[in-house]
Parts: sequence; structure tokens; C-alpha cells
Amino acid sequence: MKFILALLIALPCAALGANPELEAQIRRMESAIALANQEQQSLHTQVQLMLEIRRAEAEQFTATMPQAGVAAPPMDYDDLVRLRRENENRLKQHADELTRLYARFRDIEQEKQSLRERLNQLLQRTD
Repeated sequence: MKFILALLIALPCAALGANPELEAQIRRMESAIALANQEQQSLHTQVQLMLEIRRAEAEQFTATMPQAGVAAPPMDYDDLVRLRRENENRLKQHADELTRLYARFRDIEQEKQSLRERLNQLLQRTD
């Protein structure tokens, strides 16, 4: 992907000596695509972090639940219900956040596709 981006930057520069406005438009498109790539990478990192948080919370919740066959003082029923509801609420919040992040990722991909099409049109004008 980086090679393609570098190629997209290098080709117009060599071919556009005669049209500075077209060159500026191409550079803006390339910059916008690069920014979209950076935002997608950031979203990917956020998704990975959210998945790790979910995994850790699931492990922690499982560890707080009484285990069969283990001699431990019994937990109050109301406390168990409260813990379960809190855990379900957190899991729902995480799922909602993951859905939001994924939707944003898809939106950026559509924006990038539009930018690539526009960039290709600009590059064809240089021929």
C-alpha cells in the first residue's frame, strides 16, 4: 500500500510540469487519501484495544463468580445480580463502541474510494 501511495505521488510530479493547478489538485487528493489511511489505522488500533478490554473484563467477571466445587464464602444474591448487570452493561457499551468504530471505518473506506476515483480522473487529464 505504501508503495502504491509513493508511486501515486511520484508519477504526477514527473508528468505535470506544465499545469500547476492540476498538480495542486492531485497533491490534495493524495494528502486526503493519506489522512484517511491514518485515520483507519487509528480506528484499527482502537478496535484492537476495545477487544482486549472486553477480553480482560470477561476474564475478570468470570474470576469474581463463585466456582462449583471451590470452598469460598457464598456471595449475596443481590451482589451477584448487580455484578452480572454491570458486566452486561459494559459488554453492551463495548459492542456499541465497536459497531461505531466499524461504521466509521467503512465510511472512511467509501471516502477513500471516491478520492481514488477523483485522483484517477485527474491523472488521466495529465496524459
